[in-house]
Amino acid sequence: MARNPLLGPGPVATQPAPAAINPLAAPSVPERHPYPGEMDYFRKNPHVAGMATEDESVIINPFKQMNPQERAAVVMNETARVMMRAGKVPRPEFAVTDEQRRQFSGYGSEQDIRETIAARILSGDPSAGSATPEQSEFAKSLRGLLGRAP
Repeated sequence: MARNPLLGPGPVATQPAPAAINPLAAPSVPERHPYPGEMDYFRKNPHVAGMATEDESVIINPFKQMNPQERAAVVMNETARVMMRAGKVPRPEFAVTDEQRRQFSGYGSEQDIRETIAARILSGDPSAGSATPEQSEFAKSLRGLLGRAP
């Protein structure tokens, strides 16, 4: 696996990150402070709320103002992405619509797009676009697997 160029040598903050997050009552995915390169990315991209990292952690953009509910939705979204990518829950195999393919062009592979859509549906993010019945059903099953009642 290629190394993410945004990752730096270590955490940037002086206080320790929470040991783990558990927004879905699922096996925990660690939340850590962004590394220096990630901080630079977030500083330049304040619209990006968070990220599922290659080291299977979740990071939140400290430059983005969010209320607790918005932050929880971002953590849920990124946790689901880590869990799918790591194979801890099934990865989506549903079809992507042409509209979604255009909307998410530049988001990586078709699998990356599927996981983005699934995680956004799960977290209630309207930027998932118009979900197909198959996509909605996958998000519902994902919710069940991650420990939340549908």
